[in-house]
Amino acid sequence: MNQNPSPWQRRFTSVREGFDQDAPQKEIRLLEEYNKKLSGILDSRAADAERASEADTTLDLGTTDRTEIHMVRFDDVEAAHDALFGTDVDNKAPNIEVLWKTFVDLIFRQETISKAMVIALQHDDINQSVFRSNIEKAVKAFAAQLLDEKPNDQPICKIFQGYSPIISSRIINEALTRASLNTKMSEAVVVLPLGAESSEEEKEESQDDIIGRGTGEADAIGNDTPGEGLDVMTFQDTVSSSRAFGTLLDNLHDIVFPTFNSRLRQLMDREKEESGPSAETKLGELFSELAYARASHIEVSLDTPGYIDWLQLCFERGTRQQWTWSPLRQPLQPLREGEVRISWKCACHKTRRATVSKQVAERLVAIAKMPSSDSGTSSDDSSGPLDSPSSQPGSGSTARTSQAGDDPSLKEDMLPDTQIVPKDPEVIDERASLEQQLPRGTIYFMTAKGAFHPRQEGLVRSFITSNDKCDHQFFAELKEEYWKHRGLLRRYLGMYGFKGCDFFKLRTYKAGRYGEMAPGLPSAQDLGYSFKTRNPQPQVSAEEFRDHFHGCQCTESSCKETSTLDYIPRKVNAGHDQPPVVIKDEIFWGIIAREDDKNSVYMLAVYVSLVYLCFGIGIAPMFVWLDTRGVTDEASLANRKDNLSNAVVPFNMMFCFLGPVLAAVFA
Repeated sequence: MNQNPSPWQRRFTSVREGFDQDAPQKEIRLLEEYNKKLSGILDSRAADAERASEADTTLDLGTTDRTEIHMVRFDDVEAAHDALFGTDVDNKAPNIEVLWKTFVDLIFRQETISKAMVIALQHDDINQSVFRSNIEKAVKAFAAQLLDEKPNDQPICKIFQGYSPIISSRIINEALTRASLNTKMSEAVVVLPLGAESSEEEKEESQDDIIGRGTGEADAIGNDTPGEGLDVMTFQDTVSSSRAFGTLLDNLHDIVFPTFNSRLRQLMDREKEESGPSAETKLGELFSELAYARASHIEVSLDTPGYIDWLQLCFERGTRQQWTWSPLRQPLQPLREGEVRISWKCACHKTRRATVSKQVAERLVAIAKMPSSDSGTSSDDSSGPLDSPSSQPGSGSTARTSQAGDDPSLKEDMLPDTQIVPKDPEVIDERASLEQQLPRGTIYFMTAKGAFHPRQEGLVRSFITSNDKCDHQFFAELKEEYWKHRGLLRRYLGMYGFKGCDFFKLRTYKAGRYGEMAPGLPSAQDLGYSFKTRNPQPQVSAEEFRDHFHGCQCTESSCKETSTLDYIPRKVNAGHDQPPVVIKDEIFWGIIAREDDKNSVYMLAVYVSLVYLCFGIGIAPMFVWLDTRGVTDEASLANRKDNLSNAVVPFNMMFCFLGPVLAAVFA
């Protein structure tokens, strides 16, 4: 061993010691379980030795007698595991250590993950306890998702259940080894400072992990030895081909290079912990809109309704219903105690507003100001808000500011930035290599028929293939199918506009008849469907649907943007070209187009204009009849051949039609 280690060797040793000193409590509990189980095994061996000695049978227990066996303790989880399961790999069934090593190799086989982990460990601001906790929870989430996706592969799933501390340690050790090799080749790399004991505040921060999806992992260790009878190649193929493994790679990358969406997911998890499951119902649509817009500039205000707002509100109260005021702005509702308004620019450059609690607004502002890997570079400029967000949807902004950015209360309650600021553009650009190319398939698009007769009502199914389509091309076809089944009159004279789509499970109960079963998405076991998942839900917000529906114009032949299309479940086609065959009692998942439940003020103005136009046409014969044509003799006027009753017939007809029209509009 080199007695005069170089500076990088001393610093790297301190990094490894820091991680070893900062073991989480769950790993200590796991170690106690190992020692307890080991004591039971040694007791069993000692009992076998006593029985063997009575039968004059020799049993080699080594040099340690029974009294010394009970005092065997291990201070390292891996050493305890080696004592329980051994390290030999010459038997027929590979050792669990080999499978764990294979799993870690699969992770670091992705060059993007390998670079990201190395950069994280070379970062001088990393929180070691939070970093370890995030990786451990990512592995736990992977174990739960793998069990849900492949319930028939229980032996493989058991390899991960309850062993997340060990596996996370292996991942960190592999990253440390690679970081040390990189440090040897470059002396300009900044390595972690000396590891110290975690403070109580850091331990609390470790609970706010970036994964936060619930694990469902059984932390207890089973009685059976995991990995028994498994083939390494089978294990490798099963894990690498699963959706859970792709999600794990995304989560590991998000730990190092945070995205705006991952921070929104973290905030949603915190809100659900504090407010219960109802928080997802209240904030899910808002967070989905923010994720779509990648809002880099969020303003907080306490604006009160103006005169126009009060006129709009009075009109809604008088008609006892809410209205869609497009192209006008929706009226501002009076704020309740503890509420504030937030506003941001949508991807379509429209200003969007929402009313939330002050606590949620402060946290959203804090998230928007944090640098993220999908916003390019970071900026600490807090001199004032930006004039406008980035004009490229999805490209992000080079600065993240807000009017509420200087509020000291935000720093006290802002989400802990447990992730690493991206410093390597090459790694960020390679992020797309992690995303698996979704296979071709058919999307089931359901539309309510625009029928006049009740017998013709119901849903109609359209098959929209996703083959080599971008978002604009897909929504152009969706829009065509929607209006084809809704009808011409509804398109131009309908009081209700397109609201969005719901994700639903449906059933074919009769030829051409479909019933809605339950909202939701295909589960992991439904391998016939392919899509990406988005958390928090919904998969695609109503604003995102409307934006694409009304602006689906693709002018570039090489457009490959599928940021929305990838989140819609598609049925994988057997032949890749023909849609699936329709069968009776078929259960399938698709999207159902919904109309807005609010009447349109714009269409009301159209109807009123038509009524006044018809009213003018109907009353014109009365003025024609009143024209004397130069005759001033009263007797001649009294004995006119034309009768006034004939002149008012058109007016009476228009007036009679006015009632049904107003009733239909305000019903």
